[in-house]
Amino acid sequence: MRRLLSKARIILLLFTVLLLLFSASIFTSCNPWMDWILRSGSGSDSESESEMLDLKKVFTSIQEAMEWLTSEPGGGSPGNPVPLAMKIPLGAMPSSEWDNFLIAIAATGKYVSLDLSDCSMSNNEFDPYNANDIGQSNIVSLILPNQAQSIAPYSSSNATFSYFNNLSYVSGNNIATIGYYAFWNLPSLGTVSFPKATYIDEGAFCGSSLVNANLPAATSIMNDVFINCTSLTSINFPELTFIGGNAFEGCTALVSANLPKVSEIWNTAFAACTALTSVYIPAITEIWQNTFASTGTMDLTITMGAIPPLLYSDIFFGISSTKNVVVKIPDTTFVKAAYGFDDNYSGNYNNSSTGNWGADFKDANNNIILNYETY
Repeated sequence: MRRLLSKARIILLLFTVLLLLFSASIFTSCNPWMDWILRSGSGSDSESESEMLDLKKVFTSIQEAMEWLTSEPGGGSPGNPVPLAMKIPLGAMPSSEWDNFLIAIAATGKYVSLDLSDCSMSNNEFDPYNANDIGQSNIVSLILPNQAQSIAPYSSSNATFSYFNNLSYVSGNNIATIGYYAFWNLPSLGTVSFPKATYIDEGAFCGSSLVNANLPAATSIMNDVFINCTSLTSINFPELTFIGGNAFEGCTALVSANLPKVSEIWNTAFAACTALTSVYIPAITEIWQNTFASTGTMDLTITMGAIPPLLYSDIFFGISSTKNVVVKIPDTTFVKAAYGFDDNYSGNYNNSSTGNWGADFKDANNNIILNYETY
């Protein structure tokens, strides 16, 4: 009897062990992270761990990078670029180091998404300019060095980024200033992202194909910055306080502008923005002449603040057909009086009246039908 019990216990023990092993096998096969943890302690999965840590290969040698790039199957067209991250000295740009790097890329015939974030510079101004196309057109997207704090202005009447004809995306984590006509007339540039840029100099993006402009820290946008950016549909600049002349002129696809801190808008800033329907400027204090000139017949809603802004002449110059303009203002008696609000009339304004802010805003252009709403 005792022998039978002992055999039964042994069989039960073996069955239990097999069951535990089977359960562990299922658990780890369904949970690769647990499988990695269980095996990493023994050092048997060192190759997998190395692969996890080496998610972005960074090249410190141009020769090594070009050898690797040449062997890569992609990069045959701008629509299929090869990701390439570099950590090399760029010198005092424009520099021979940068030119040599561009020449090397061109020699491979490959298009690249270039990450320069780890590259060093002898100064803090990124200047990629070269009078000839020596490889710029091979760069489809670009991340600037973290050391770079500004982008150089144009040189010899050419854009700083001349010949970057296939560049569709560019960003820089620490760029504070974007120079004069830096990205002028780039045909493929759709997205820019400069989270710390505060000052955008004249003509910086004019004539480009921008769709997205991520500039959340910008406080000043100077003259002509986005002029004729005909693919730009909306703008949102939460810290912006100043808009220069012609800044968005000819942005024919622009529908909305969210500008909560803008206090001053210079002449012709939104002229010929024929799709514009919404402008949010509750902090506005000055609107210069021709700001909304030639904006067509689309209904336009403008949200303003408690104090009516100073107005210059011909705000709606060139509007030759009926255009409905709604001005939203705070709902207080004082504010309503200051703007010429009159709820005895349809739209809360007498469009035949004179001598008030509303009349100055229309500036004798009877094609403008002014209405007031409160918030």
